[in-house]
Amino acid sequence: MLFMHAGLGPDMLDKSITAINDTIRAEILGAYDYNNSLGDSQTGPLWYRGLAQNPEAAESEHVRSLLETYQVNTVIVGHTPDLGIITPRFGGSVIITDTGIAAYYGSHKGSLLVENGQKFALQNGEYVPLPVDEEGIIPYFREMLELQPDNQRLAARIERLLNPPPEETAENVSADFNNDVIEEAVEAVIE
Repeated sequence: MLFMHAGLGPDMLDKSITAINDTIRAEILGAYDYNNSLGDSQTGPLWYRGLAQNPEAAESEHVRSLLETYQVNTVIVGHTPDLGIITPRFGGSVIITDTGIAAYYGSHKGSLLVENGQKFALQNGEYVPLPVDEEGIIPYFREMLELQPDNQRLAARIERLLNPPPEETAENVSADFNNDVIEEAVEAVIE
Protein backbone atom coordinates (compact mmCIF):
# COMPACT_ATOMS: atom_id res chain seq x y z
CA MET A 1 0.00 0.00 0.00
CA LEU A 2 1.09 3.50 -0.78
CA PHE A 3 -0.18 6.30 1.48
CA MET A 4 -0.18 9.88 0.17
CA HIS A 5 -1.74 13.12 1.22
CA ALA A 6 -3.33 13.76 -2.19
CA GLY A 7 -1.85 11.60 -4.96
CA LEU A 8 0.67 11.79 -7.78
CA GLY A 9 0.11 12.96 -11.31
CA PRO A 10 1.46 11.11 -14.34
CA ASP A 11 4.47 13.43 -14.64
CA MET A 12 5.67 12.43 -11.16
CA LEU A 13 6.09 8.70 -11.76
CA ASP A 14 9.79 9.10 -12.56
CA LYS A 15 10.48 10.02 -8.92
CA SER A 16 11.18 7.43 -6.25
CA ILE A 17 9.24 7.44 -3.00
CA THR A 18 12.50 8.25 -1.18
CA ALA A 19 13.17 11.22 -3.47
CA ILE A 20 9.60 12.50 -3.02
CA ASN A 21 9.73 12.14 0.77
CA ASP A 22 13.21 13.72 1.01
CA THR A 23 12.18 16.67 -1.16
CA ILE A 24 8.93 17.36 0.68
CA ARG A 25 10.68 16.99 4.05
CA ALA A 26 13.40 19.45 2.99
CA GLU A 27 10.79 21.93 1.74
CA ILE A 28 8.86 21.73 5.01
CA LEU A 29 12.11 22.38 6.90
CA GLY A 30 12.85 25.49 4.84
CA ALA A 31 14.77 24.39 1.72
CA TYR A 32 12.06 25.81 -0.47
CA ASP A 33 12.59 26.58 -4.16
CA TYR A 34 9.86 29.03 -5.14
CA ASN A 35 10.40 28.31 -8.84
CA ASN A 36 10.38 24.52 -8.62
CA SER A 37 8.60 23.34 -5.47
CA LEU A 38 7.33 19.77 -5.36
CA GLY A 39 5.11 20.77 -2.45
CA ASP A 40 3.34 23.39 -4.56
CA SER A 41 3.05 21.30 -7.71
CA GLN A 42 -0.55 20.61 -8.73
CA THR A 43 0.56 17.13 -9.81
CA GLY A 44 2.63 16.51 -6.68
CA PRO A 45 1.85 14.48 -3.56
CA LEU A 46 0.24 17.35 -1.64
CA TRP A 47 -2.14 18.66 -4.31
CA TYR A 48 -2.93 16.15 -7.06
CA ARG A 49 -6.68 15.45 -6.96
CA GLY A 50 -6.95 13.33 -10.10
CA LEU A 51 -7.16 10.02 -8.24
CA ALA A 52 -10.18 11.35 -6.33
CA GLN A 53 -11.83 13.55 -8.96
CA ASN A 54 -11.03 12.52 -12.50
CA PRO A 55 -13.42 10.15 -14.26
CA GLU A 56 -12.19 6.60 -13.77
CA ALA A 57 -12.14 5.91 -17.50
CA ALA A 58 -9.79 8.86 -18.04
CA GLU A 59 -7.55 8.12 -15.05
CA SER A 60 -7.41 4.30 -15.13
CA GLU A 61 -4.24 4.04 -17.23
CA HIS A 62 -2.47 6.41 -14.85
CA VAL A 63 -3.66 4.36 -11.85
CA ARG A 64 -2.33 1.20 -13.48
CA SER A 65 1.05 2.88 -14.08
CA LEU A 66 1.14 4.27 -10.54
CA LEU A 67 0.50 0.85 -8.99
CA GLU A 68 3.06 -0.79 -11.27
CA THR A 69 5.74 1.89 -10.76
CA TYR A 70 5.60 1.73 -6.97
CA GLN A 71 4.81 -2.00 -6.86
CA VAL A 72 1.67 -1.67 -4.73
CA ASN A 73 -1.91 -2.85 -5.14
CA THR A 74 -3.60 0.03 -3.31
CA VAL A 75 -3.10 3.80 -3.07
CA ILE A 76 -4.63 5.51 -0.05
CA VAL A 77 -5.21 9.26 -0.32
CA GLY A 78 -6.82 12.06 1.65
CA HIS A 79 -7.04 15.76 0.78
CA THR A 80 -10.30 15.60 -1.21
CA PRO A 81 -13.58 15.20 0.69
CA ASP A 82 -16.03 13.19 -1.35
CA LEU A 83 -19.08 11.42 0.04
CA GLY A 84 -18.60 11.63 3.81
CA ILE A 85 -17.40 8.01 3.84
CA ILE A 86 -14.29 6.02 3.02
CA THR A 87 -14.64 5.87 -0.76
CA PRO A 88 -13.04 3.16 -2.90
CA ARG A 89 -12.38 3.91 -6.57
CA PHE A 90 -10.87 2.00 -9.49
CA GLY A 91 -12.11 -1.34 -8.18
CA GLY A 92 -10.61 -0.64 -4.76
CA SER A 93 -7.14 0.22 -6.08
CA VAL A 94 -7.56 3.78 -4.81
CA ILE A 95 -9.19 4.57 -1.47
CA ILE A 96 -10.18 8.12 -0.54
CA THR A 97 -10.02 8.55 3.22
CA ASP A 98 -11.00 12.21 3.51
CA THR A 99 -14.51 11.85 4.89
CA GLY A 100 -15.05 15.57 5.41
CA ILE A 101 -14.43 15.74 9.15
CA ALA A 102 -14.49 19.56 9.14
CA ALA A 103 -17.86 21.09 9.99
CA TYR A 104 -17.98 22.76 6.58
CA TYR A 105 -17.93 19.35 4.89
CA GLY A 106 -20.50 17.83 7.22
CA SER A 107 -18.43 16.62 10.20
CA HIS A 108 -18.38 13.08 8.82
CA LYS A 109 -16.16 10.91 10.98
CA GLY A 110 -14.82 7.74 9.46
CA SER A 111 -11.59 5.83 9.23
CA LEU A 112 -9.94 3.08 7.27
CA LEU A 113 -8.87 -0.10 9.01
CA VAL A 114 -6.51 -2.53 7.30
CA GLU A 115 -6.27 -5.81 9.16
CA ASN A 116 -4.87 -9.12 7.94
CA GLY A 117 -4.93 -7.86 4.36
CA GLN A 118 -8.61 -6.85 4.50
CA LYS A 119 -9.81 -3.26 4.32
CA PHE A 120 -12.74 -1.92 6.32
CA ALA A 121 -14.45 1.42 6.70
CA LEU A 122 -15.18 2.30 10.30
CA GLN A 123 -18.24 4.54 10.31
CA ASN A 124 -20.51 5.30 13.26
CA GLY A 125 -18.95 2.45 15.22
CA GLU A 126 -19.60 -0.12 12.48
CA TYR A 127 -16.98 -2.02 10.48
CA VAL A 128 -17.97 -2.34 6.83
CA PRO A 129 -15.76 -4.35 4.43
CA LEU A 130 -14.64 -2.33 1.44
CA PRO A 131 -15.61 -3.75 -1.94
CA VAL A 132 -12.86 -5.43 -3.90
CA ASP A 133 -14.40 -4.86 -7.33
CA GLU A 134 -16.81 -2.59 -9.17
CA GLU A 135 -19.79 -4.91 -8.56
CA GLY A 136 -19.47 -4.33 -4.83
CA ILE A 137 -19.55 -0.53 -4.89
CA ILE A 138 -23.33 0.04 -4.94
CA PRO A 139 -24.04 -2.48 -2.15
CA TYR A 140 -21.22 -0.86 -0.14
CA PHE A 141 -22.64 2.62 -0.72
CA ARG A 142 -26.11 1.41 0.29
CA GLU A 143 -24.76 -0.11 3.51
CA MET A 144 -22.93 3.13 4.29
CA LEU A 145 -26.11 5.12 3.60
CA GLU A 146 -27.92 3.00 6.20
CA LEU A 147 -25.31 4.21 8.69
CA GLN A 148 -25.72 7.82 7.52
CA PRO A 149 -29.32 8.17 6.35
CA ASP A 150 -29.03 11.97 6.16
CA ASN A 151 -26.06 11.83 3.76
CA GLN A 152 -27.70 13.42 0.73
CA ARG A 153 -24.51 13.45 -1.33
CA LEU A 154 -24.14 9.68 -0.93
CA ALA A 155 -27.83 9.09 -1.70
CA ALA A 156 -27.49 11.19 -4.86
CA ARG A 157 -24.37 9.27 -5.93
CA ILE A 158 -26.19 5.96 -5.55
CA GLU A 159 -29.11 7.27 -7.59
CA ARG A 160 -26.80 8.51 -10.36
CA LEU A 161 -24.91 5.22 -10.45
CA LEU A 162 -28.17 3.29 -10.73
CA ASN A 163 -29.78 5.70 -13.21
CA PRO A 164 -27.14 7.78 -14.97
CA PRO A 165 -28.46 10.49 -17.27
CA PRO A 166 -28.02 9.50 -20.93
CA GLU A 167 -24.95 11.69 -21.41
CA GLU A 168 -23.23 10.35 -18.29
CA THR A 169 -21.77 7.03 -17.27
CA ALA A 170 -20.92 5.59 -13.86
CA GLU A 171 -17.24 6.31 -14.56
CA ASN A 172 -17.59 10.07 -14.86
CA VAL A 173 -20.15 10.72 -12.12
CA SER A 174 -17.58 11.09 -9.33
CA ALA A 175 -15.80 14.07 -10.88
CA ASP A 176 -19.00 16.15 -10.81
CA PHE A 177 -19.56 15.55 -7.11
CA ASN A 178 -15.95 16.25 -6.15
CA ASN A 179 -15.86 19.44 -8.21
CA ASP A 180 -19.04 20.62 -6.46
CA VAL A 181 -17.41 20.06 -3.05
CA ILE A 182 -14.25 21.94 -4.04
CA GLU A 183 -16.17 24.82 -5.61
CA GLU A 184 -18.34 25.17 -2.48
CA ALA A 185 -15.22 25.25 -0.30
CA VAL A 186 -13.50 27.86 -2.49
CA GLU A 187 -16.62 30.05 -2.45
CA ALA A 188 -16.78 29.81 1.35
CA VAL A 189 -13.13 30.84 1.68
CA ILE A 190 -13.59 33.76 -0.70
CA GLU A 191 -16.64 35.01 1.22
